Amino acid sequence: MNSLISKSATALRAIGVGRHKVDKFTIESISLLLKSGFSIHQIYEILDLNNIFAINNLNSEDNIDIERIFISYLPNKYASVLNNLLKVLPLSDALSLTIEIIDKEDTRTKILYKNLAYPVILIICMIGGLFLFSNVLLPSVISLLNTFQTTDSNLFNIALILNNIFHILLYLIVFFLVLAMYAFYDKNKVKAYLFLNKIRKNNIFEKIISEKFANLYRICLQKGLSTKETVMFIKGYDSFLMQYIGDRLNEGLEEGKDFLKVIHSLPIDDLLKQFVKVSVLSLQPTEVMEAYIELMQIKINNSIKTFSKTFQTISYICFGFVVILVYQILTIPMQMIQNLNI
Repeated sequence: MNSLISKSATALRAIGVGRHKVDKFTIESISLLLKSGFSIHQIYEILDLNNIFAINNLNSEDNIDIERIFISYLPNKYASVLNNLLKVLPLSDALSLTIEIIDKEDTRTKILYKNLAYPVILIICMIGGLFLFSNVLLPSVISLLNTFQTTDSNLFNIALILNNIFHILLYLIVFFLVLAMYAFYDKNKVKAYLFLNKIRKNNIFEKIISEKFANLYRICLQKGLSTKETVMFIKGYDSFLMQYIGDRLNEGLEEGKDFLKVIHSLPIDDLLKQFVKVSVLSLQPTEVMEAYIELMQIKINNSIKTFSKTFQTISYICFGFVVILVYQILTIPMQMIQNLNI
């Protein structure tokens, strides 16, 4: 008994240390072996992971939550999703679904970064170029004109415009960075989402949250959970917005409201509300929600592409306008020298 307690304590201490995080390849390998019927302890031995998970002195008879040790060594984004899924799914199914969810989120993030990288770099280069031009090249041009004891009001007007553009762009970037930091701060996520949802329906964040909700609801339908169990499962998801939606569902049901009426009052996609209504009446509710999830994934990707194209167009317009102004400044000295020669 004392030996078991000692081993358990050693293993659980490893949870707090978190010296090593399992990589994606190892997680996928474990998932594949779990689907093949191997136990988590057998998988540790097959993949030679006992030393990594600090359980090399434990065996399958030990009364220790080996799954808990495994979760503690997962990256945070995997652990938070898996912990909630394990409430209604066995480890094999929960881990497989976790990988699927994380892969979709990573793919979505990569698409967003890929589409926004070029216009963001263009804006940054433009601001840097404006700064160098205003503080290095432009003073040289003005100094050159002064040597000829001549001035041009257009030059100073254009210089003033460029300087204003530089400061406006800089202030806008700082403003949006501060706004993003405030909105994505955990305690402000719900307020920011509700505010955005009020001023602009069908925005990309509403689509993402709706797709997540639909995925969780699909799992509950698939496992035959009761309405109360479904609400508790959604509330337990590691997301402030999902917890908020779960709380709204719970409050509405406790007040005796119909489930569909509560769903209709939630700040989610209107199309999702219709799909939930259809799923309640359908003989194949899981398939109905799967259809919505696939449709919403297409819409999300299209929204990301539309947003990036709009941002890219704005970047091109700003860059072109600045190039025209810079060109005009550079041609002014040449024009004035020609006038002097005449």
